[in-house]
Amino acid sequence: MATGCKEPPPYELWLEKVLARVEASGDCLLWTGCVSSTSGYGMLRVPTSQPKPNRKSNTTVRGVHQIRLMCALRVTHFQPDYETSHLCHNKLCVNIDHLSLEPHSVNTQRRACVTNGRCIGHGAPYKNCIL
Repeated sequence: MATGCKEPPPYELWLEKVLARVEASGDCLLWTGCVSSTSGYGMLRVPTSQPKPNRKSNTTVRGVHQIRLMCALRVTHFQPDYETSHLCHNKLCVNIDHLSLEPHSVNTQRRACVTNGRCIGHGAPYKNCIL
């Protein structure tokens, strides 16, 4: 590799780490590794794409659902104001068919679907909830 070139993100390694710690539960693939005590989301430490000089480590902790979607989309970050939504509303699910990249406003609307017990629809191109 030429000097000054960055190595591509190790998507296969990230994906392997995620899938090594899942169990099937219905249609969901549930993360069985570390879970945040405050948010309830699965978490995993991965190399950071932009190390900061004052950091002791070149790693960062990310949501496992975010890492799973990054691997599928082959990106290292998402556009500002975009989030990974769980269409199944299960914070530990990493089934790629249950994850969607969408604006914060759409992700927030999905809470009404859980409250109503049915998907209220979110407009194209956003998928309906899986309830």
